[in-house]
Amino acid sequence: MLPKVVTTPVHEITRFSAQSGGEVVQEGTHSVIARGVCWNSFGNPTILEDTTLNRHGPGTFQSHILGLLPNITYFVRAYSISSSGTAYGEEQRFRISTIPEYLHPKLHYELITDIDGNYYYTIGIGHYVWMAQNLRTTRFSNGDRIDHVPD
Repeated sequence: MLPKVVTTPVHEITRFSAQSGGEVVQEGTHSVIARGVCWNSFGNPTILEDTTLNRHGPGTFQSHILGLLPNITYFVRAYSISSSGTAYGEEQRFRISTIPEYLHPKLHYELITDIDGNYYYTIGIGHYVWMAQNLRTTRFSNGDRIDHVPD
């Protein structure tokens, strides 16, 4: 009989990493000799792809998933290995944000654009909407050029 393992929901998602893990709730016929999480970007991840190794035996474990890329949906699930074979927990899905490094990954930003087609991140604070970066446009909204005046 295979071990029984469950996958911890993905959390602490940053621009290049995430946290997950699992719990070996039942070892099965034989002892669990390895456990961790495996992940990929197309679904149904296995131990033949990217993995963490989080010791052995029953119980809970946390895994730090590293080397992720922005703007990609990832699939992760916990695994446990015994001499009976490999068991997998349920698959979790998460996406890495594409927001720039200078923005806080846990805040919600909106995008606006100017007349030149430049995009800007904005954030609402109270009753106001603030730009999270400097204006880069070269024209006013009516199309007139903005003259550059050096000091």
